Amino acid sequence: MTKKVDHTEKFPSDPPEWNGVDLRKLKERHRSILRELVASEFNYEEVANKFEFHVGSIYRIASYEKSRAYLSWLAKGDRDGQIASAQEVLERLTSIAREDTYDVHITPKGQKVVKKVDNRDSLKALELLGKSHALFVDKIQQSQETTIVVDIDMSDDTEFDQDQETEE
Repeated sequence: MTKKVDHTEKFPSDPPEWNGVDLRKLKERHRSILRELVASEFNYEEVANKFEFHVGSIYRIASYEKSRAYLSWLAKGDRDGQIASAQEVLERLTSIAREDTYDVHITPKGQKVVKKVDNRDSLKALELLGKSHALFVDKIQQSQETTIVVDIDMSDDTEFDQDQETEE
């Protein structure tokens, strides 16, 4: 009797099944490769270089039925909170802009140092928040009502007709 292998330990939030395909048998290495493939916008050469595989091997891994099901799950987008919503992004940018967050840095000696967010990170967060609220719009749209009056005088037409007859 063969032992059933469950490869979901590293990715516990992954579903055990998607579109009728059992994803528990998809290897962790393949999951990592497929996640990187989606992150790189399906740049097979980049993923092959990162994982030290031949490009053909990445294509083959992506063509498996389990891999295709996993890719469709990854592409679905709403994976139970794995992707930050727009509100979460704005909240995080706001906390960085207000310098309410801290970063953990490791010194060359191996010590952990907790520092406040740098000013440049705070300024970048403010810039991104400003862009999201359209504060830096260069084009100004104005709407003005303009009236155009066209006056056609019919008396001039008789003179024009006479000029045309003399030329002929």
